[in-house]
Amino acid sequence: MMKAYGMIVHGLKAIMIEVESSISRGIPHCNVIGYGNTIVKEAILRVRSAIESSGLNYPMSRITINLAPADIPKRGSQLELAMAISLLAASGQLFDGELENTCFVGELSLDGKLNQCKGVLAILLEAKNKNFKNVIIPSANIHEAELIDGLNIYAFGKLSEVVDFINKKKKVEKLQAKSKFASSDRFSKDFRDIKGQETAKRAILIAVSGGHPILMIGSPGVGKSMLAERVPGIMPPLERDEIIESSLIHSISREMTDGKFTDTPPFRRPSVNISIPSLLGSGYPPTPGEITLAHRGVLFLEEINEMNRIAVDSLRVPLDRKCVCLNKRGEGFVYPADFLLISCANPCKCGYLYSRKKECTCTPGEISAYKARLSGPISDRIDIHICINEPDFDELTVNDGMGSAEMRRKVLKVRKLQSKRYAREEFKLNSSIFDSKIVKYCSFDSDGEAFIKNAYKTLKLTPRSMVKIRKISRTIADLDESKEIKLKHISEAIQFRQRW
Repeated sequence: MMKAYGMIVHGLKAIMIEVESSISRGIPHCNVIGYGNTIVKEAILRVRSAIESSGLNYPMSRITINLAPADIPKRGSQLELAMAISLLAASGQLFDGELENTCFVGELSLDGKLNQCKGVLAILLEAKNKNFKNVIIPSANIHEAELIDGLNIYAFGKLSEVVDFINKKKKVEKLQAKSKFASSDRFSKDFRDIKGQETAKRAILIAVSGGHPILMIGSPGVGKSMLAERVPGIMPPLERDEIIESSLIHSISREMTDGKFTDTPPFRRPSVNISIPSLLGSGYPPTPGEITLAHRGVLFLEEINEMNRIAVDSLRVPLDRKCVCLNKRGEGFVYPADFLLISCANPCKCGYLYSRKKECTCTPGEISAYKARLSGPISDRIDIHICINEPDFDELTVNDGMGSAEMRRKVLKVRKLQSKRYAREEFKLNSSIFDSKIVKYCSFDSDGEAFIKNAYKTLKLTPRSMVKIRKISRTIADLDESKEIKLKHISEAIQFRQRW
């Protein structure tokens, strides 16, 4: 009996699997045991064809392949290379000196080629945690090895090449981890290209600086989508750990197709017709949904009030807890979902309620019904609300508006300030300040408290809105480089808190 090691992906984590092969006398047949699904059990057919196509001998005996531990369900095709190596070692065709220190990952085709498989980055991280010395992966996954150091990672395109390497008939250089990652062209879409929307730019600057969700309301064509598309360019670059975390999620979702890593935060723009499973996560184990794919980046919901109301309401917990909890077949999965929500909507069914150019054709009842599509709890969780109108012609010819470079400098400065202020806290941004810490970090002077008390009564604000105003005021004060939250900061925060 011979043993090889492989990995499977379960959720966002990899699990080590021992692949044991036993060859005995009897009628030629192969049994795969160990709680494998149909794909795993059918893998032996591909393994046999791959072995024979590679010029190797498939044992014509009674074969038993055990996948341990047996209580863990095995799904996917990542174990096929490990099964082939275990079988070849058991039949005496491999030098087994390094097998116990090596993890084998890859899907086999009938002609012996190693095909790309999902979740290789998660597997490499787990292999490092398990103190494996070597990991062998498909050449098609070579880009994922660039993120991991401390492992001898080798990439091959064929089963025969792996066998020659193990038998020391072929020398291959291990892959090298990258120390730096390229930044995408952040300003290919520049805020300066958007004319006459300085108030909207100001609102976005506040939202990105403090991590505040934002809702932009305006007629078709005023520039809501253009504003949202430029947000990633002014966000802080991802740190190395964040790049690995984001790339791991996209690797498991099979979204890493170009093999390029960037420190620019992800930008997700799901369809208006997106389903709840596609938004939160679907299948078993769950494939990450759009909110997890947007982790550390931006989730842009275009025409949020046209979306499935139940789907939008499902964002309540992720917006509060920065994660999504899924229960599939009695098993719980917790996926990260710390994203900046950028949303936009038309003000009414025809879209021209606030337009200066075109008259609205909706009745008061239609307007009320349209606004009601966005539930109160979700609306209340969106910190900043801003109405955007068409700019005047003179505004379109002005070239001195805020650009992305200027906005990014301000964002980085405020983020650095918050990082220092909250160094000993469990949160990092103003939008995430715990309720128990509001008094410590967002207190007003006597004039400010009197002002907010009057606003609470006059504008019929909710207790949650009061907390949101304090957090937004803190961000505005940070942009002003002011330690104290002044009356003008509170006033501006209330202006951006006016509910639609």
